[in-house]
Amino acid sequence: MAKKKKYKKKDFRWEVRKTDSGKWGIFLQQKFCRTDEPVCYAVSRNKDSAQASVDRMNDPSYWVEEDED
Repeated sequence: MAKKKKYKKKDFRWEVRKTDSGKWGIFLQQKFCRTDEPVCYAVSRNKDSAQASVDRMNDPSYWVEEDED
C-alpha cells in the first residue's frame, strides 16, 4: 500500500453564494482574491451540495496526495 504524502494547504478559503442565475456558486473568499472580481470555482443546483464541497475544500486533510514510489 502506498504511503500518502501531505502537502501544505494554501491559505485559500471558499464560501457558498447565490449567483445571478439563482444557482449556488462556490467562490473564493474576496480577501484571498488577487483581483476585485469574484472567483467562482463551480456552480451547483442546490445549496447543500455546494456547501458539502466547500466544507471539504476548506478542510486541511482534504489536501492529501499519494506518494509516488
